[in-house]
Amino acid sequence: MKTRTLICVVVALGLLVVSLGATYVWASPTLGRLASVSVPSVMNYQGVLSDPATGDPVPGGDYEIRFALYDVASGGTALWTETQTVTVENGLFSVLLGSVNPLSPGDFTGSTYLGVKVGADAEMTPRLQIVSVPYAIHAQQAASAPFSGPDFDSGWQYVQEGSSKTITHDLRGDSEKYVVDMTFQDYVFGSGIHQNTYGGDVRPGDSGKGMYWEDLTTTSIRVVRMSDDVRCQEVRIRIWVYK
Repeated sequence: MKTRTLICVVVALGLLVVSLGATYVWASPTLGRLASVSVPSVMNYQGVLSDPATGDPVPGGDYEIRFALYDVASGGTALWTETQTVTVENGLFSVLLGSVNPLSPGDFTGSTYLGVKVGADAEMTPRLQIVSVPYAIHAQQAASAPFSGPDFDSGWQYVQEGSSKTITHDLRGDSEKYVVDMTFQDYVFGSGIHQNTYGGDVRPGDSGKGMYWEDLTTTSIRVVRMSDDVRCQEVRIRIWVYK
C-alpha cells in the first residue's frame, strides 16, 4: 500500500490532538456530538487523508481503517477497537466510532488516547489524546441514574409528643443553600407527609397535631412535635446542599 499522510487538527468540541509524524497526518477533522439518548454510544469523527509528498487529497475510494482506544500514550493493550471500511471523497472521510463495536463509559476512564491504523500500515504515532468530549458518555450514564442522594439523612427519629429534638447534620458551609425535606411516619399507617387528620398550619406555641422544623443552622436542625399529636411518632430529615 502506498504510504500516505493523514493530518488531523481538531477544531471543535474540546478534543485535544497532536500532529502525527508517522504514516498518516490528520487534517481538519471534527469530533461531533455523542449519542445522548440511548446506548450504544457513538462518536462522530471526521478526517482528511492526504499524500505526504504533495499534500493533495488521496484518490477517492474505500479504505479500511482501524480505530482503537488506549489508556496509555504508547504501547499497552487497546481498551476498545473497531475496524470500518471508510469511503473517502476528495480525501475527506466521516465515521461514527462505536457503530461497529459500541462505546461504553469504561472506555473513557483516566487518560484516553485514540490510535488510528489505515490498511496494512502501522498504527500512527503519536496517538491522539482525547479530553473532555467523549467523557459525555459518562454524563449519559449519570443522566439515567436515580436522583442523587442527600448530603445528610437523619434516618427515622422518634420525638415524644409536646417535645423537641435537635438533630446534628454538621454540613457547615452556607445554610442558605440547604434544601430540607421532612417526612413523617406513624406506627399504624406507615410513612407519608400528607395526612388528612392534620389539616391547617402547624404553628409554634400552639397545641395541636403535627410536627415542624426550626432553628436550621450550619450544623443542626430542630424538630418539634405538637402536644396533641398522636400520629407523627417519627420524623426523617434529609438535606441537600445546593451547589
